Amino acid sequence: MGFPGEIFNWPNVATPFTWQAGWIGARAKSLVTAPGFSGQVIAVLSDVVYLSGKDGDILWLVREGMQRHGRGIPVSFPPRSLRLGQSFLMEGNSLKIGGDLAIDLARAVEWKPTALKPSEIDPLVRVSHFVRQLLGAISQGIDPEGPGQLILVIPLLIKRPSGSAFTARVMAGPDVISHCWPDETLSQWGPG
Repeated sequence: MGFPGEIFNWPNVATPFTWQAGWIGARAKSLVTAPGFSGQVIAVLSDVVYLSGKDGDILWLVREGMQRHGRGIPVSFPPRSLRLGQSFLMEGNSLKIGGDLAIDLARAVEWKPTALKPSEIDPLVRVSHFVRQLLGAISQGIDPEGPGQLILVIPLLIKRPSGSAFTARVMAGPDVISHCWPDETLSQWGPG
């Protein structure tokens, strides 16, 4: 059951509208149970609202029915009813956002992702191959002068063998992918 966004814009509302959350991600639960957890809304998108705590931790309010996430709390109201910069705080079992909304977490069931079994994990060489293919397809549409070039350095977030050099020239050039996954170094990444 959804509610129109106008319900959150009534002037002089003394009591906020309260929504009961059915589940809460494990990381989200650890954030909201921290003493004094508060912050502000940093992004409002069509299916998710991002909240940032004062310490920089991110919490997601996701539209009900979206895929679950460890930092998520489901909501069925339209995310656009919240505004960028609104303050939030935990008060008891309620996450209060602005003066208009409270999300009751008292009966929310903690959700944790199912751990992968070793038999479900592909070897690193196979994963690297698929990521290389993905980045090859993505790179064709990336403006060489735009910020999208940063997508191509994703492989560098993976711990690399010592002595691996990365220069601004490589980042700006078309050989980013080959630098990130030179075939001769795959065996140095460890078992898998």
